[in-house]
Amino acid sequence: MLFKQAATDLVCRALEGQMDFLVLRGLDDRAREDGDIDVLVPIHSSREALLRVTERAVEAGWTVAEACDIGYLTQICLVQRWGEDRAHRAVKIDFFNGVTWAASGPDPVGRSLFEGLYDSASEAETIGLATLLQKMLYAGYLRDRDRKRIAAACTPERINAFINATGLPMSGAELDRGRLTGLSKWRLRAASAGVGLVGMPGWGLRVIWRKLRFTLIRSTTSGCILLVTGADSTRRAAVTERLRSLLAHVGFPSPLVIPNTDMGRVSLAWRRFRGETVVLHAAFVGSTPTDKAALTPVLQVQLPELPAMISRGS
Repeated sequence: MLFKQAATDLVCRALEGQMDFLVLRGLDDRAREDGDIDVLVPIHSSREALLRVTERAVEAGWTVAEACDIGYLTQICLVQRWGEDRAHRAVKIDFFNGVTWAASGPDPVGRSLFEGLYDSASEAETIGLATLLQKMLYAGYLRDRDRKRIAAACTPERINAFINATGLPMSGAELDRGRLTGLSKWRLRAASAGVGLVGMPGWGLRVIWRKLRFTLIRSTTSGCILLVTGADSTRRAAVTERLRSLLAHVGFPSPLVIPNTDMGRVSLAWRRFRGETVVLHAAFVGSTPTDKAALTPVLQVQLPELPAMISRGS
């Protein structure tokens, strides 16, 4: 996992001394070689973490293929030539915006985790507790791999003590079973934001609004427009496919590919507003596109340089 280790080291160098953070998953014995790197940062800090890592990555010669902000986490796709064959490899890094489910309120549990790290808990133990909470909050159950991760880091007594101290509504039976019912899962989600029974209606409305917002707008960051130029349409298609495959490999949505530059100004602006990546093709004739206003800002690329093509433009 040397490639993922290099990416993790880059994240640590970018964030150390700047904010609290924990690398939760990605490098342990149960991680997949091509899996994500998950990083927990305090609530309201995920955008800053993304920007700091982006800056450090560019300085270190990595390529930023994609980045987005979906509220409860920010994501970045980093690309680097690696190995003896110098092939492009990609990794996705997720910066979780606190522990609170969907970042839908204050983060009392996240604060407890970071404070515990400084008081008495080891880093491994804190990571185990954070993994337990994240998996139960989002999926509602623990896979066998996650059970083993948590068991290797935390004793049942330590888990129960933390649950009791934070007042989270998870019973011993639910912890043993490693699964929550629908109602129990929503109780836990509200409690993670410090919301009690009285505050549930208002919290529920905020949750519905966030769901609608991120259904309409894929990312709060603006989209990326790439103009791929070159006389050979086959080569333009090949470079675009390489970008698409790298993004798909790490779990990012495929870019919208337009085989020519004939795309309306309003449509292009809307897609950038939604946070989409749009790839436009044009034959290279030694000049810029005629309609600069419709394609501004644009990252213009001449084949065959993939690293240049997949740099972020916004």
